[in-house]
Amino acid sequence: FLGWVSQKYDVQVPEKKYEAIQAIINAVNKIGEPIIKDEYIRKAADFFHVEEHLLRSKVKDTLPGSDPVSAPKGLLITPAERIFLENVLAVPEFIDEVKELLNDELLSVLAAQNIIRKLLENFSPGARESMNFSSILKELSDAEKGELRNIFELSKISLKDRAQREKEIVSCVEEFHDILNKREVRRLNQEIKLAARANNHLILEQLIQKKTKYIKSKYDIMSKNLNLIQGAPN
Repeated sequence: FLGWVSQKYDVQVPEKKYEAIQAIINAVNKIGEPIIKDEYIRKAADFFHVEEHLLRSKVKDTLPGSDPVSAPKGLLITPAERIFLENVLAVPEFIDEVKELLNDELLSVLAAQNIIRKLLENFSPGARESMNFSSILKELSDAEKGELRNIFELSKISLKDRAQREKEIVSCVEEFHDILNKREVRRLNQEIKLAARANNHLILEQLIQKKTKYIKSKYDIMSKNLNLIQGAPN
C-alpha cells in the first residue's frame, strides 16, 4: 500500500508528499486494532522520512464514530488467526479450499473460532456477493464484531498477491494444528504423570503408546491436508 501511494503521488514534491501521507493517514484511521495501527504509523514514518510523532498527531485513537470509553475490547486472537482471517476476507474463494480442514476439533483451540465458523457457514460461491458481511456481523458478539471489522479494513488495503496469501494460509493452518497438538500432548502428559505417580505401569505404557500414535497421526493428517491446499487450482 505504501508503495502504491508513492507511485500515485510524486513524493519529491512537498505538496504531493503531503497528499500521499494524508492518504495513508485516512487508511490508518479506518483500522481499529491499536497494534496494527501502530505498526502502520511506524512503517509510514520510516517510508516517507518524517517524524513519527507528526503522523501520530494526525491519527485518530479510535474508529470514526466510536466511543473510546464504551468500545468493546478485542479478542485475544493469535497472529496466525488474524493473518488467516485477513486473507480469506480478501479472497473469499480460499474458504472452499480450507473448509474441509477446519473441523470442530481444530477450531476449538482458536479464539476466533466463532468468526471462522460464521464465515464458513455464510460463504456462497458463485453468488454476486460470495460473503454477506452484514449478516455475519449480526451473529457475532461485540468483541468479535470489532475484531472482524478491524481485520476487514486491513484486508482492503493489503496488496498481497494470491500466491503470497496462499502461502500464509498454509502457514496459519500449520500453526492451528500445532496449537491443537500441543494442547492434546499436554493433556496426555498430565495423564502420564498421574499414572506414573500411581505406579500403574499398564496404564502408563498405554498412555505413552497413545501419545506416540497421536503425534504421528496428527503429523500425517496435517501433511495430507496442507498438500490439498497447495494442490488446489488457482
